[in-house]
Amino acid sequence: MKAALAGVLLAIATIVLMLAAGEVVLRLAGYRPPTLIDPSVRGTYRFAPGAAFDYVGYHPGSPEEFRVPARLNSSGFKDRDYPAERPHPGTSRVLVLGDSYVAAMEVRQREAFHKLLEERLNTEDPLGSGSYEVIALGRGNLAQRQQLEWLREYGPIYRPDVVLLVFFCGNDIMENSPALFGRAGLYGRFMLQVAARKVALYNRLFAVRSSRLNGLLAYRAAVLYATHLYLFDRQVTRAQLESPDAEVYQTPPPPEWLDAWSTTAGLLWRIKSEAEGQGASFALSVLSGPQVMSEVTQERLERGRTGIDLLQPERWVMEWSAENRVAALSLGSALRAAGVEKVFWRYDAHLTPFGNRVVADALYPFLLRVLRERPVGLGRPEPPMSPSLRRQPPATPTAAAHR
Repeated sequence: MKAALAGVLLAIATIVLMLAAGEVVLRLAGYRPPTLIDPSVRGTYRFAPGAAFDYVGYHPGSPEEFRVPARLNSSGFKDRDYPAERPHPGTSRVLVLGDSYVAAMEVRQREAFHKLLEERLNTEDPLGSGSYEVIALGRGNLAQRQQLEWLREYGPIYRPDVVLLVFFCGNDIMENSPALFGRAGLYGRFMLQVAARKVALYNRLFAVRSSRLNGLLAYRAAVLYATHLYLFDRQVTRAQLESPDAEVYQTPPPPEWLDAWSTTAGLLWRIKSEAEGQGASFALSVLSGPQVMSEVTQERLERGRTGIDLLQPERWVMEWSAENRVAALSLGSALRAAGVEKVFWRYDAHLTPFGNRVVADALYPFLLRVLRERPVGLGRPEPPMSPSLRRQPPATPTAAAHR
């Protein structure tokens, strides 16, 4: 009896020592349990003219990686306000169109790639223009259809020399298709419910808030639960947990995705025509998400599933650019060379401050070439209305405007 009791006490002591050792190792390593983004945080994001809020990320249930004070300008974009009149007659202007990667909510305004471009242009003055302005019109969950409207709205006011569209291969094509975008919306709403359950479980399991080990184990358990929810809830299927965005990489592409690309190509042509009609040159930069940049991720996906081509959407855009004589730059090689883990936030998947700088450095010589090669016949038409009479873009009151 005494021997059995001694064995039990020894086992307990061993477990306690192991837990204590784990706690010490985590503290020495600097590990801190994450703060998971609660789904309710989206209600604090107001993408409206003059709005101000703290931005902590778009993916509820994922660890909080940053907290950025965001202030939108009088038009509802994360950029400073620009007057219609140029500071100097020779000022060169670039209008940047895009989605959440242009909005750059994850970094401070001065760290966004378009502001870094503007700063470098004004510092180096490579064209002898005296001054440069890089104006950003970007908002998440909106693709070329809305970007065309922005160009029609703000192009005649700002009269840019170049219109640069930042195309995100991860979901721009999907967002141009009402049917596919509707499916993505259903998925997004379902994942909000999953995130709420994940956060609730994490908070319940993380009982000893001062313990790093408890926090680590609680987080790992919550991740396992959320990613394998179909094992714990019979009403949930594995297919429900798979994002429909990934279908753009299937080969051969499903018919609905070919239709979506056809629509996208038509919208790109209309944006090109609108820009040139306003006297501006049109250019494209192509950005793929981290799921395309990482070789490890690509190998994992290809091992688990055949018929996957992660460069397919980028190839469509680059081929369209070549066929329509549009200057285009793929940002993939520059981002890969810099290191995927450095240029993208691990969980949020948008560009870090360093990633924005890499993009700015890659775009700088490309943008200079586009500015230098502007056709002689292109001019700057006079604005058709006073800036005070311009219409505001449709405001999006919640985080549905940012992915």
